[in-house]
Parts: sequence; structure tokens; C-alpha cells
Amino acid sequence: MTQYVSTPRTISRSATARRWMVTILNLAAEAIDILNAAAGIGLTTASALRVGPQWAQLTMGDLTLAVFALYGAAQLIRPALTGLATAVDPDLRDGSDLHEAGRLITQIQQDLEDGADPGDVLHELRAAAVPERLAWLLEDLAAARPEETTALLRVMADHLRDIAQATASQQ
Repeated sequence: MTQYVSTPRTISRSATARRWMVTILNLAAEAIDILNAAAGIGLTTASALRVGPQWAQLTMGDLTLAVFALYGAAQLIRPALTGLATAVDPDLRDGSDLHEAGRLITQIQQDLEDGADPGDVLHELRAAAVPERLAWLLEDLAAARPEETTALLRVMADHLRDIAQATASQQ
């Protein structure tokens, strides 16, 4: 039985298909290490137990070389998959600035996890007035939303302003 992806009429089918493709490519890029390990274990098992096809019957030196080749291939395939996902992503290529902002925030978070100085990040957030600008954006959104959403957006904006004032006073 054929299964169809539900697409709102305002979004083209090609954009939906490209979003699905981006999801699959990103999942494949994340799973490349698992697939690499499975291939290495399978090749090692086939060589050690002398089972499977003839091409899988490797000597210890050939097996070592094959495992390194698998690792090298994985290191080449991962950036290729993520690059392809970025290239076909309709949200990045169709002018969506918020997706780019989200990507940049994720990159900053990754930098912090990799050892970036949190003080430098806070200084840059203050210098760029990010909390204040987000608060203004939330206020503008609150003006155009239903009442229950408006209250939540205004509370979020107030919290962002409090954060902006607290970090400004720490300078």
C-alpha cells in the first residue's frame, strides 16, 4: 500500500520531498560511524571464522588495511552527506533567516561544548544585544497572536529583558 506524506496546500510537494531528503541525509551522516563499525566487525568475523564470500577472507595485514580504509571512507562520506543535506535544504536556500539563526546558535553551543570560553560568548551576546532583540521580536509576535499565546510571549520577552539587564550589570 502506498503511503503519502501529508503536505499543506501552501507548501509545495518539492519542498516537502527536499525536507524528507534532508532528514534522511542527516540521519545517514549521524549513523555512518555505526555502519562503519558494523562493517568492520562483520569483515573481521568473516575473516577470523573463514565464512562468507572469498573476498572477505583476508589476512591480518589486509584486514587492518581494510578497517582503516572503512574508517577513511566514513570520514569522507559524513561531510559529503551533510554538505548535500545543506545544499538541498529548502529552508536554508529559500531565504529563511530564522533557520540560519538556529544553525548559528547550535554552532555556538557546539563551540561551548568543545571548550570555548563562556565569558567570551556572554560578552558577544551582550555586544550584539541578542536578548533585547529577541525580546522585541517576541513583543511584535505577541501583538499578532491569540490571547493565550500573547501572554506567554510577553512573559518570555520580560525574562529576556531581565537577562539582558542582569548581564549588562555584570560588565
